[in-house]
Amino acid sequence: MAESSSLWTTKQRIRHLDLPIKNFVENAIPYQVETLKTLKSNLAKQRRLENRSSKRQLQMKASQSIKRARALLREMETLRNQVADVDLQTFDNSMNPSKQLILEAIDMFRNEDLNEYKSNAVPEETYKDNTEQLEIENQKRMLLISNKEEKLKQEKMSAIESDVKNVEKDIQGIQDLFRDLSKLVNVCIKIQLTFHLLLFIKCALYLIIIVCY
Repeated sequence: MAESSSLWTTKQRIRHLDLPIKNFVENAIPYQVETLKTLKSNLAKQRRLENRSSKRQLQMKASQSIKRARALLREMETLRNQVADVDLQTFDNSMNPSKQLILEAIDMFRNEDLNEYKSNAVPEETYKDNTEQLEIENQKRMLLISNKEEKLKQEKMSAIESDVKNVEKDIQGIQDLFRDLSKLVNVCIKIQLTFHLLLFIKCALYLIIIVCY
């Protein structure tokens, strides 16, 4: 049993966990989110129709779906515990959007009295639900903090990239200026050489005229 637990918590590089991550992001979470949205919509419809029987059945289904959603969150956290520390940020970037979706889907039922048909003889379940709700709220807060940190990080990177581009533009401008100055100097040199050449020719012509006369 100890060996099994040790293997379960072994840290792995994220590339070895692509399959379960993909299953969460593309299958399990979208399906559960869509199920909860449908149940919420149907509950609102039955409330308007005042159909207590259908409403009760939908509330029971919603309770079960929320438990499955919470179980998914726990499985996601278990999977995260297997990720090597160096890959945790990459894992969070991949999973946080889906995690946010399922937390929001669960939160849609905050004002639904989903426990009204449960027996008062099971206080442990009520306590467990309260504990799970606190866990959900804590995960939401941590997710918001993580998202804010990621946003700040991206803003800093964007600012750095903008500064680098500005510096590159300045360097390019300086290089263009030096090229223009170099061209101007070359033109000036050519003009000066031409002037001296013309002056030399003029002097030569005068000498020839003097010699001839």
